[in-house]
Amino acid sequence: MNSFIICWNVIKRLLQQKLSFGFLVIFPVLAGLFVVLMMGKAGGTKQILAVSNLDKGAIGGELIQFLDNSNMFKIINIDDNSIEKKVESNEYPCGIILPENFTASIAVKEDTLVRIVEYSPSAAGQQAKEMINMYLDGVYSGESVKMDISSVEDKMSPISDQTRSYLGFLLIMVMMFMGTGIGMILEDKKEKTFMRIFAAPVREYEMILGNVLASFILGLLQVTLYITVTTLLFKVDWGTSLINVIIISLVYLISAVGISIGMAGFITDNQKYSIINLISIVPVSILGGCFFSAKWFPDSIQKVANFIPQMWAMDAFEKLASGNEFSSIWMNLMVLVLFGIVFFTFGVKTLRVGNEDL
Repeated sequence: MNSFIICWNVIKRLLQQKLSFGFLVIFPVLAGLFVVLMMGKAGGTKQILAVSNLDKGAIGGELIQFLDNSNMFKIINIDDNSIEKKVESNEYPCGIILPENFTASIAVKEDTLVRIVEYSPSAAGQQAKEMINMYLDGVYSGESVKMDISSVEDKMSPISDQTRSYLGFLLIMVMMFMGTGIGMILEDKKEKTFMRIFAAPVREYEMILGNVLASFILGLLQVTLYITVTTLLFKVDWGTSLINVIIISLVYLISAVGISIGMAGFITDNQKYSIINLISIVPVSILGGCFFSAKWFPDSIQKVANFIPQMWAMDAFEKLASGNEFSSIWMNLMVLVLFGIVFFTFGVKTLRVGNEDL
């Protein structure tokens, strides 16, 4: 019973904090709106690729034809130098610029630079890089260029860039909000609030359970609100059923609670904890595939990504979006739960009361 009272008090305190209330209510709407402004409307199965060919030579034209023949892109030819502005204004998600000396440089086997223009990382940009490198390798070797897009197709995600961004912001929001909740616990220890709580007949496990339960309930509210807002207002196609999205998000929530508590076990100052939590989440989420598939990273980076919970959550979404049964993601869900358990074990001492807290 005491755990529920503590849980309710923690919830009320978190909702009274401006930062926590912003992450819980305001940020879901702003994040959805930001994705719409950043990504625009979702396109079809082909990636839109704007091309500015300043070279006008034979090889430049052959490269564009090579990209077009792959059936992976919808090529938009732009004759002037406005491609950067068009990409920046979100008219096109990605573009490439062939320099004036492109054909001449390749003829003398000099390194040449094909510029990839992106406002934000995109699947189109990664696929274009792979295909351009494939073409140039064949040209430099003097052999006929063979189109083998199997290696590129293996890295292609069944989730659109827009949907991936929505999912990525969901995972980031959950982790940030969990950080604010645990930061409040560190502040309570610093301000000797624990001393007043334990003046009452409260057991240690009731204190721990109350705080963890509050974080999970508010995280569930945040996930539900975000999914509801983005689905109803922005008409998001999640690539799978809403039930699957909610289940994966809830399991990821367990992982986020455990990781937040685990971090607090190593960083005992609440201000340092909040700063490190905020500045580390986005880079880690990028490595975890929240904005483009982790399969595009080098093998060494992919090995590191295996230790990031966001990667396992995004991989679960991709498997279901590919048409696999829900049973295909049981390993992903198990790993996410293990993340939470392991980090919670390391950080649970933060929620325990020592002599210095009384």
